[in-house]
Amino acid sequence: MPTINDDQFEHGRIPLKPLPYSSRNLASTNEFIIDYDGENATYHMYITDSNDPTILIDLTQKIIEEILPDAKINADQFQITIEGVEDPTSLHDILNFIYKRFTYANNPNGFVYDRDIDKVVDPTTKTILLQNTDGTILLPVTTADAVIDETGTTIQQRLNSMTRLGFAVDYLKATQQNQVQFTITYPFKNYSDFVEIRIGTVIVDKTRYAIVPDYDGNGDYTTATLTFIDAGYGAEKIEIGRRVDVLFIYNALATSGGPYEYMYGGNIADGSIPISKLQKISDSYMLNDPTSVATSKAVRELFNTVFDTLSSNDGAIVWGADSSNSASTIIVESPSYPATMFNDNKLPRVMYILLKSNKLANCSLEVGSTSWSQTFLNLYNPNLTVNTTNFIAGTLLKIMIIKDNGTIKAVLLESGITNNRSRFIHLCIDQETTISYAGLSYTPSDIINVYRNGVRLFQDVDYSVNAGAQTITLYVRTEDGERIIFETSKG
Repeated sequence: MPTINDDQFEHGRIPLKPLPYSSRNLASTNEFIIDYDGENATYHMYITDSNDPTILIDLTQKIIEEILPDAKINADQFQITIEGVEDPTSLHDILNFIYKRFTYANNPNGFVYDRDIDKVVDPTTKTILLQNTDGTILLPVTTADAVIDETGTTIQQRLNSMTRLGFAVDYLKATQQNQVQFTITYPFKNYSDFVEIRIGTVIVDKTRYAIVPDYDGNGDYTTATLTFIDAGYGAEKIEIGRRVDVLFIYNALATSGGPYEYMYGGNIADGSIPISKLQKISDSYMLNDPTSVATSKAVRELFNTVFDTLSSNDGAIVWGADSSNSASTIIVESPSYPATMFNDNKLPRVMYILLKSNKLANCSLEVGSTSWSQTFLNLYNPNLTVNTTNFIAGTLLKIMIIKDNGTIKAVLLESGITNNRSRFIHLCIDQETTISYAGLSYTPSDIINVYRNGVRLFQDVDYSVNAGAQTITLYVRTEDGERIIFETSKG
């Protein structure tokens, strides 16, 4: 008959009520203990050592340290309670929610324009709103430098290039009858923007006045001289006491000292601006206005005027050479000079005279032909003292013939030595072919250009060269009074 072993201490491995941790001093070997007494209970599970009941083995800590790190947890079955959410949520759903919305810095070192701008303007880059858990939309604070448009330009750059219009008016009043000249004051130094002139309620056309800045010693200006001119309709003459209004429209940020900038001209498409869009243009080549642009019509009229003058023996510019060896007298004569050369309707007249010999500064000038002559006593210049300087042979004099209080006078404008310089002028007599340029200063590597009456000649087409003799031979003979000019340039 089998033996029934019902010893409760031998076979009762776990008591129905585990020994509390606070009574662990009563434990036997291999006894099970749980810390569940008191408010500070940890609910850790312990078992006493099989040989020494005073040694407690923390089973809960062993599970945490040795079992859980290697355990595979089924996230779908692991339920977690979240504050504010009524029903528990599986760990799987929570991790998916976090992963899909997880963001991090593209580069922890920050944004670098050249490296990262393509990512900013990439069409796949998303524009989103940030939102917290309670549904509040969050808009982060940033600077205009950090907001970039689709062209890669920052908002700050856009703001810097914006124009803010400013307006100012200068009121002028005529202080004398039929006044044509006024002084205007600009809103700020070196003003260069829009200006409009009004007389009463009438806007004056830009071709009927000139504005010339009054520059100081540093090249700056704050005022200018306004002059009404005759543009073919008669000049404006302002009655005494009448007002002239000067309207200024300008970029108000131009003088702020900040980073604001004007539109760069290189951004304007080629050929996209018609001449009518320019602020000030003129068809007159006589307009003395540095702020106005001359049209091709003005240049054409100037060309026609100069060409007609140079083509006429009776024109306003005369060339001649001194034929006297006297130091006190310059004699210029030619059969081609007409007796009416110095009539009132022919003045003023410019003369270029090439000196044959040395002259005194206060020498007299005789101009004429075999049938007539005109003598001017002592060359003078009201703005230049010439009596202390003599003229040497080869000097080219520029003289203006004027009428002053009924008397015809010769005014010396300027002089310069033509020989032994980079330019040499030969005044021709009739039927010359061989011309010397021995008086020209040049080096063997220099290029020598030859001109006949202002028209360039070409070697082997218009002339041949004898470099040893320093002469050229023209293929077409000269006429009396023609000018052959030699000029050098560096090769």
